[in-house]
Amino acid sequence: MNDKVLVLNSDSSVWDVQDWKDVYSNILLPNCDWNPFKNRQTMENLILEQYPNPVGVAKNEDLPRPAVVYLPRYVPQKNRSVRFSRWNVFLRDEYRCQYCGIQCGYGDNLPQPELEHVIPKSASGPPHFENTTTACHSCNSRKGSLSEKEFADRFGLKLTTRPERPKSLHPARFLRYITDANIGLWLKSEEVYIPGAKFFAGVMRLRPSIRQRILAHFEEINDEV
Repeated sequence: MNDKVLVLNSDSSVWDVQDWKDVYSNILLPNCDWNPFKNRQTMENLILEQYPNPVGVAKNEDLPRPAVVYLPRYVPQKNRSVRFSRWNVFLRDEYRCQYCGIQCGYGDNLPQPELEHVIPKSASGPPHFENTTTACHSCNSRKGSLSEKEFADRFGLKLTTRPERPKSLHPARFLRYITDANIGLWLKSEEVYIPGAKFFAGVMRLRPSIRQRILAHFEEINDEV
């Protein structure tokens, strides 16, 4: 039985992952004046997605088992700095090559993402967010030690997005909670903003041994410190 609930802020950004019992205690019941049957419509308005197995309660009535819920009002996220790593560059760029636009990832015959230095390392290009981007193998190998202008003049490919330091990648922390039971509920709504969600959806369709090896990179999630 899956007990994890994706909690969205009122602006639809990811806020937390909680146990369903905590969601009822901290979010749903307080906003229903502690009477979910009398204020069932209020409660159901906060539930975006639910698991098929309801919560058994007294009086032979069942309550929905939430999978995705909204906070009734906006709660600011704690500001955190994002540590530089290739995985965070991929998440920032949503695993898409920033030159040709092809979707990278693992599974579904997608090309694996590679870290590309805008100012080449051979020209002392620094390894930080503002100088690195996601590229497919074809674009990365063709650019090589070429400058951005030389690459554009020779192959007609320019950066689609100027690389910047991301203000936050906090949703990446919650991707580790994705399971076969909740992936369809957590990722099917276009309102749910999780960087790298398409990439992880592809990972979840891989063989368990391959999936585990890829997700291991995020167990020590190089996202925020």
